[in-house]
Parts: sequence; C-alpha cells; structure tokens
Amino acid sequence: MAAKAAMLAGAGVVVTGSFLGWVISGTVTRDSYATIRSARNLGVVGGTFWEVLLSVWFAVPLLAAGVVVGLAFARRRPMIASAAITGSTAVAVSGAVLAAPVDHGAGPAVTLTGGALAILGAVAESACGAPARGSPAPGDRHLPPHE
Repeated sequence: MAAKAAMLAGAGVVVTGSFLGWVISGTVTRDSYATIRSARNLGVVGGTFWEVLLSVWFAVPLLAAGVVVGLAFARRRPMIASAAITGSTAVAVSGAVLAAPVDHGAGPAVTLTGGALAILGAVAESACGAPARGSPAPGDRHLPPHE
C-alpha cells in the first residue's frame, strides 16, 4: 500500500511542480510548459533525445492521471508504467533545468522530488510482485476446487 501511495503522491507532486515557477527571466517567472516552449522557440534545445523528451513533457499530466486511473480500477501494470514514465521524465527535465545556468524558481526542485517519489513507488510496487493467476494470495486459505 505504501508503494501505491508513493506513486500517487509522486505523480501529484510532479503535476503541481510543473505549474510552479521554473525559470525566472527579469520580472517574468515561467512554468515548465512556458519554459519548454521558449527553449524550443529560441533553439536552445537540440538533439532528437531532448526533442522527444520535451514532447513527452506536455503529456505528463495525462500520464500522472494514468496512475490515478490505474489505482482506481486496480490495473497494476498500467499504474506502474505511468508512474515510472512520469517520474523518469520529471527527473530528466527538471534535472536539466536545475543544472542549466539560469535563475530558477521552486518548480524544478519540487518536480524532481515528485519524480523520484513516483519512481521509488513504481520500483517498490514492481518488487512486491503479485500472486500468479489462480494461486491464492498470501494469507488466504486454499480451498479445494468445487466439484
């Protein structure tokens, strides 16, 4: 249960952090989406890897919602995948902004923290494993088949 809570909280923190101030330019503070749009328009970001990663960034709120939907409908694998992708993308993008020589607000640090939490939750949930289909869950009494 703690792993699921970590994935859910991590995804929520990532989305919240994405709307906080990321880059401060003069008197203007930009959130992550405005920062990425500006970086693309200025040609600051290059390379196929970064272009793909930044394109995925705009889908992060949808991916984070996948964690919530997976939890609500007990869909373990999609929930883990959504948390892992959300967290990995958040760590990569916010880490790049934190490493860049720009003035930044609290957004990248908050998002990095949420991303790490989502990844840890996904890893923990994956490591817990689920019982094989047809086998009893731990603690369940095995009942003979009904004839």
